[in-house]
Amino acid sequence: MVKESKTNMQEFGIYISGLTISQRALFLKKKDTSEPYVLVTAEIAIQPGVVEYTQYFPISDPAIKIEGEKVVQYPKLPELKPVTLKVEYYQADRGKFTIKRATVVNSSPHTNKPT
Repeated sequence: MVKESKTNMQEFGIYISGLTISQRALFLKKKDTSEPYVLVTAEIAIQPGVVEYTQYFPISDPAIKIEGEKVVQYPKLPELKPVTLKVEYYQADRGKFTIKRATVVNSSPHTNKPT
């Protein structure tokens, strides 16, 4: 479970609200043989369309469990429940909106609180 921030939605910024529809994690190695890492991707359904939220974790992170080269445990957003993210860094390329860094915030009054 991804930790929820104490930030409220009264602060200025870009907020994305939607439902987490899928999540996956990939074990990746760098070409320079430095420490491998895990790429966690969540797809969030918004109106209209889908936003991709990517996070990078070192394999030394205690929330990450790996068996061989398969990721078996990783931080997840609540599945099929409303979630609100305060976007800190994003990329928009060819109609695809990807959130690179964000904070999970308390749900607004019009959504349910993530569990």
